[in-house]
Amino acid sequence: MKISRIIFNGNKMKLFTLWFGLLFGLSLQTSVLAEQRLALVIGNQNYQRDPLDNPVNDAQDMTKVLRQVGFQVEVLYNLSLEPMETAIRNFGNRLKSGGVGLFYFSGHGVQYQGQNYLFPIGSMPKITAPGHLKHKTVNVDYVLAALEGANNGLNIIILDACRHNPFKGLFRSGLGNDGLALLQAPSGSLIAYATGPNTRALDGEGHNSPYVKYLQREILTPGISIEEMFRRVRVAVMKETNQQQEPGYYSELNRPFCFVEPCGTTQLPVAQPPSLPVADDVVWLTDKVFRDRLKDGSLGPEMVIIPA
Repeated sequence: MKISRIIFNGNKMKLFTLWFGLLFGLSLQTSVLAEQRLALVIGNQNYQRDPLDNPVNDAQDMTKVLRQVGFQVEVLYNLSLEPMETAIRNFGNRLKSGGVGLFYFSGHGVQYQGQNYLFPIGSMPKITAPGHLKHKTVNVDYVLAALEGANNGLNIIILDACRHNPFKGLFRSGLGNDGLALLQAPSGSLIAYATGPNTRALDGEGHNSPYVKYLQREILTPGISIEEMFRRVRVAVMKETNQQQEPGYYSELNRPFCFVEPCGTTQLPVAQPPSLPVADDVVWLTDKVFRDRLKDGSLGPEMVIIPA
């Protein structure tokens, strides 16, 4: 009887140990599942003109890390116009049930007359004049409208676009200066850009672009705000690219958000600016400073202007 009791208690201990281990192993995931998290990830690289190397890799790796922090992710590759629009529209409809939404696009993008456009696969040969952009590409406003219409309260838009300029020399008027179109982000949204004006985002010589290389790392940092996370990505990318690429973000969020919650529970060393000759007014930017510089064109995303 005594032996049976010992065996029974031993089994109970084994079961308890197994249960505790599973609970501990899931602690990261349960810490970020207080509300529904949905993501749409798109990687376009098989362009007829100026194909890219890393958007599919970047989309795959972003999918993995987003799932680690509790997002239900739909990931799609090399979409033409109609499937891309359908995916965005369906994503907005899914968000109507509430929660946090995240849209990530990796591929080509341009700016024209204050509007920003993302390129589906198959669109470039059909664009022989700047006016064709609104018919053959996806306007970023289409994405913002889908998310705003969901009325879900918090949305994150990450644009890792325009690795190269696919229209250089295409139009007689030339390209003019690279620049930025100010995106009026809906209330409750944050828009992140892979690089600043007059520059392009690097596709990267390795498995990922420099932006995604550090983005996927910093997303997993426990307890830091989304704004701090993007600042860390900015500093790391600037350092690796010798300031050739300067990511930024535009925040209109109405509440705190951390990819790994709870916010503020882990105190880690704050990333320091790179030991490079950087202007004092460039390194650490508040949300308001970045918004102001979006307005005057001195800082912003890596979109390309096609003159009228």
